[in-house]
Amino acid sequence: MMNSNFKMSLDRVEGNFTVLFVRYEESNKIDFPIYLLPTGLKEGDILETGISKDEKETEDAKKRVASLIEHLKNKSSRTVDFLL
Repeated sequence: MMNSNFKMSLDRVEGNFTVLFVRYEESNKIDFPIYLLPTGLKEGDILETGISKDEKETEDAKKRVASLIEHLKNKSSRTVDFLL
């Protein structure tokens, strides 16, 4: 599994979103839904976060999409035959 950990600073709250800046790269701004963050945060707080790729979920999603596409192709070809 690939991981990426980094820190962000909470700059401000705008409605239902927070404006976060990646630490040491203050030009990288992220608008993030407030409901996904822990309660009690305030402007200036430093957040530590990580992002990782879920290999199994990615493969499962690819299989589901491929299956749906195949289903639609089969349905389309049957519909075309029926219309002819």
